[in-house]
Amino acid sequence: MDVFLQKCLQLLPVLGITIFNKSVEPSNEKEELLYCKIKGLTATGKRTANGFVVFSGSQAVLEHRPSAKRMRTKRELLIDKGHLKQEDNHLVFTKDVEFGSPSTAWSVVRGGNTNGLINWKNSSGKQLKKIEADET
Repeated sequence: MDVFLQKCLQLLPVLGITIFNKSVEPSNEKEELLYCKIKGLTATGKRTANGFVVFSGSQAVLEHRPSAKRMRTKRELLIDKGHLKQEDNHLVFTKDVEFGSPSTAWSVVRGGNTNGLINWKNSSGKQLKKIEADET
């Protein structure tokens, strides 16, 4: 039942129901943090009841992938809001940003569509997909 409730709470914000949202604070527990690396850049985040949060200070690639259409718009909106800013040859998150899914979070970091369940990993290198499978 807990897994079902967790999945429902992840889906509701996608449908526009945000009453169950709660603010997310970075955790001090290392095992909860997830990382992704691309082109020498690192982003840090964690799974939340509403999807996935990427923490302030995380890095993202500067250039959009040619196939990125939806993510291009989302990234440009984050830049316009000041949540992503350019530093040298990459982008940096200026605040914690919560996304509806790990894939959306990783796609914004990467600059194009991708599967976040296999790209977000813990400090031991274990994929989020495997971590979640082990929890059920």
